[in-house]
Amino acid sequence: MYRLMVVDDEALIRQGLLARLEFLGFAFEQVWEAGGGTEAFKILEESPVDICIADIQMPDLDGLTFIERAKQLRGGMKTQFILLSGYAEFSYAERAISLGVSDYLLKPLANEELSRAMNKAMGLLEEEARRRATAASREHLARTQQDFWLEREINALLNEKKPLENRKRYPQLQERHPELLCAGERMLMLGILNIEADIQQGSFAREDAELLRFSVRNVFSELASRGAKLIADNLTNMEQMYLIFIGSEPMSLREEVERIFVRIYTLFERKLDVFLSMGVSSCRKSLDAAARREAGEALKWRDAQDRLALCFYGDRKMLEVKNFPTAELNLLGVFMERGDLEGMRKSIGRILAEQLHSRYSAQFTHMILGRILNMALLAFPASEGREERLEELMSGFTLADETGEPKELAERLYALLLRYIGQEFQEAHAEDKIKLAIQYMQQNFERNIVINELAGRYGMSPNYFSTMFKKETNQSAIAYLTNLRVQKAAWYLENTEESAVDISQRVGYEDSQYFFRVFKKTMGMTPLMYRKEYRKNASERSDREKDNG
Repeated sequence: MYRLMVVDDEALIRQGLLARLEFLGFAFEQVWEAGGGTEAFKILEESPVDICIADIQMPDLDGLTFIERAKQLRGGMKTQFILLSGYAEFSYAERAISLGVSDYLLKPLANEELSRAMNKAMGLLEEEARRRATAASREHLARTQQDFWLEREINALLNEKKPLENRKRYPQLQERHPELLCAGERMLMLGILNIEADIQQGSFAREDAELLRFSVRNVFSELASRGAKLIADNLTNMEQMYLIFIGSEPMSLREEVERIFVRIYTLFERKLDVFLSMGVSSCRKSLDAAARREAGEALKWRDAQDRLALCFYGDRKMLEVKNFPTAELNLLGVFMERGDLEGMRKSIGRILAEQLHSRYSAQFTHMILGRILNMALLAFPASEGREERLEELMSGFTLADETGEPKELAERLYALLLRYIGQEFQEAHAEDKIKLAIQYMQQNFERNIVINELAGRYGMSPNYFSTMFKKETNQSAIAYLTNLRVQKAAWYLENTEESAVDISQRVGYEDSQYFFRVFKKTMGMTPLMYRKEYRKNASERSDREKDNG
């Protein structure tokens, strides 16, 4: 949808144009009104406008001068301008054409002319969008081709015994990543990430496997500034990916590898049919066949039962994930969804007691804590009232570094979650929370109310909030808020002389055109028609009362 601005020093003319556009079936993402060229120019400076309908004669800044200045804004705007004029003088039209105006229309304006001009402007916008898309596609194709050859060179390099003697074979690497051929004083590590998915059972489609690899790439790229350098598919085994790390010192580089692997695991283990493992080479000065061999051997050292492991060549130190408590974590998620605090407390105790009584490393403990904290964020979004507690919640990642006692760790984590959730959650029942939410809607309907944030405000997950709201009111929260706003708008239409545009903002709609559609759908007529009908009925009632009196 497009964004529209109507510029005219007469408010009635602006509103009339908007009403005619609505009648003709045009809808817009956002609509602005401006009483003159100066005001319109300020709007353009702050917001992108797709179509602008402007009167040529305005007291402060005429339409032609306004367009001329607008074309110079930010190096030339893509706004399509439609000029309205009461003068059929050739000089006006000639200058309008020179400025690239989409259309020049004479008053009085017929609906057919207005419709034709709008369709023309939209057609020009679509043509420009296609041109940009084509240019972007060509640029993307060029980058994709470069990445393709770079990936092939990485695969070839990892089969190379003497890469320094054969640099000419790797033009993309020499140009873009020469440190992979020779890191100089820096160190390199190669990781082979193995991604196993149960495709045969139908629960994990091949398209999902492609999407998973794409997602892993994105996560790895986001972490690039912290030590990760490059990622590529293994072209001979599509279940594997090469992760290349670079750093200045072996121990810190190793720590970065562990941190990044833990991060990838925390994000992607939630699919029960996906198993991750990674073998990592020793620190090296360049990448070659020996690095690939080391990483491959390290990968083979993982547990024989397909359990996730991070394996380092040389010492066989493994970050093992044995019997990951998936079932208990899923149960904890149910308790969070329901707001069952006692269930949450007991579940956290069982999870941490089990994992700390085993031989698991501190890195695995961090995985468990990360998973629980991420679940809390999903169940209780950081909305109003929680932003200041969010940073404290994130400190939960370091709790395992502060205590090794399972019971103490569980108690501290539970207390941390309670503080984040908030006192209101602990004291109120679901019915009471819904009543508070309804009261908040009634008192703040003019604000930008997001249902998911409203749920978080009262310590409920969005799904559970929606279920309880409908159970309490027999309608969805969105439907309730919409009806509330429409009824308030109807009252303003009945009892004030405010314009429909002003009323739409009063009741929480920034987009007046969207408000018009919602009002018409709810009340069966447009706001202006409703006011006219109400005034007519009120007048008839008054006349009957006089006759009867």
